[in-house]
Amino acid sequence: MVHWKILLLFVVLIPSHALALTISNDNSWSALFGGKAAQYEISLLGLANSQVSIHWELSVKGRVLSRGQGRAGLDRDGLGVVQLTLAAPKLTPSAVVSGQLSVVVFEKDNTDPIAQKKIALNIYGQDVLWAERQALGTRQIQLFDPSQATAKAFKSLQLPYNLISKSQLLNVATPGLIVIGTGLALNDVRGLTSVLLELARNGQKVVILKPVSGVFPLYDSSDFTRFPTAMSLSDHLPLPQLRGLTWPELNSTLTYRLNPSYSDSEAEVEVIPETQTGWSWLQLDYAGSGGRLIVCTVPLIERIDESPVPQIVLARLLANASL
Repeated sequence: MVHWKILLLFVVLIPSHALALTISNDNSWSALFGGKAAQYEISLLGLANSQVSIHWELSVKGRVLSRGQGRAGLDRDGLGVVQLTLAAPKLTPSAVVSGQLSVVVFEKDNTDPIAQKKIALNIYGQDVLWAERQALGTRQIQLFDPSQATAKAFKSLQLPYNLISKSQLLNVATPGLIVIGTGLALNDVRGLTSVLLELARNGQKVVILKPVSGVFPLYDSSDFTRFPTAMSLSDHLPLPQLRGLTWPELNSTLTYRLNPSYSDSEAEVEVIPETQTGWSWLQLDYAGSGGRLIVCTVPLIERIDESPVPQIVLARLLANASL
């Protein structure tokens, strides 16, 4: 009985600042550029309507690059968001270093921390793709890009490519990796989806970047020999060698998704805007010919300058399509 009294006394005397609080960085990139300031979002979940102070520092191998502090109020649901401004020194263009962001949260007017989190952050020089560029040059990228947005991004990243016209795409079996630039309404180019399927069946690699509308047949024949040997839909980025990098809150940031439908004689995927259901990745493989077709609705080109992550994902996508 004495033990229970001691335990009860211990519980009653727990100080208020020991109340739990969690720190999340799910909405922020896992890498940043050296030489430029970056906004980094931290989410807090703790006691409703409370006030907290935050101390943070960005360091590499124990050397502090930047630090700061501030206050935040948690709402009636105990949620709070803090924007940190991170600054890292300019690196040589091809450099990458492993950094660490340390975040410590204190209850208002209390010196004992109630939560802390250490976050791994890679810091890159401006030429993120220097190692991949030569390998991508061997892919013979053939780019069909009516909006010119993808061509502009490729040029900025110094990715080698050949810009092709609609007639070249539709009428000529162009060697190399076929890339359809971002923002295209697939059905606006007559016969495009059928041509792309045929190219993949015949052994070519095809990548379609964030189409904004259209219906894409998964197969358009009752001849089973023309079906893909493997077909997959995914709501994440099924890419190897992403170096531990992730896309923050991928599913909540998608504007367009892929929604499949099936019948006895056909199957198709429709690109649907502003929907919460669907997929961000379609891959068709043709083992006999070695062809592959990938549709990716992640806004790689639109966010290419925000962080090294979209650039690395783009490079891995183009490389993976050619495997």
